[in-house]
Amino acid sequence: MPSYNSVAVIGAGAWGTALAGVAARAGREVVLYARNAASGGEEMLRLRAYEKLQNLVARGAVKKNGKKYKGLPSALAHAIAPHNGHIPAAAR
Repeated sequence: MPSYNSVAVIGAGAWGTALAGVAARAGREVVLYARNAASGGEEMLRLRAYEKLQNLVARGAVKKNGKKYKGLPSALAHAIAPHNGHIPAAAR
């Protein structure tokens, strides 16, 4: 009779790492296959988006009110405008 003590998980994103953790806690040997050296794909993307948003808040382009964020049109245009100094007329 075969023994099912090892598990192969393909993908080290949020679900893959969660599944690997569950299997390991259940006493299984886990082999995790990932395309990239860094794991947690979705979570890493979410973290980068949050860091960019906090950067805009720090620069005054976005205002935070509790859990809500509101872009300030003129400041936001300055923050994301190309470095050639051109600012869209609607944002002036």
